[in-house]
Amino acid sequence: MIVAIFAPRIAAAGWLVAFVFWSQIPLGSLMLMMIHRLTGGRWGEALYPAFAPAARLVPLLFLLIVPVFIAIPVLDPWSHRAGDVNHTTSTRRFSSAGR
Repeated sequence: MIVAIFAPRIAAAGWLVAFVFWSQIPLGSLMLMMIHRLTGGRWGEALYPAFAPAARLVPLLFLLIVPVFIAIPVLDPWSHRAGDVNHTTSTRRFSSAGR
C-alpha cells in the first residue's frame, strides 16, 4: 500500500503483472474444462477435482481487474491523450481524396 502512494506507476505495473500471472490458473482451468466438454474422454473426469475449484475463481477476476482499469492513465500515459494525434496528416496520407 505504501508503494502505491509514493510510486503509483510501479505499484500499478506490479498489480498488472500479478493479475496476468495469477489469472492464468482459473482461466486455464476453465478453458481445459470447456475443451473436455467439447471433446470428451476420461482425462477430464480425472482432472475435474482440480479444475473445478480453480474455475470457480473466474468471477473474482472481474473484481481484481478494477485497479488495472483505474491505473490505465498511469500505466499507459499515451492512452488518454487523444488531442495529440494529428488527424490531417493521417487522412492525407491514407486517403485517395487528397490526391
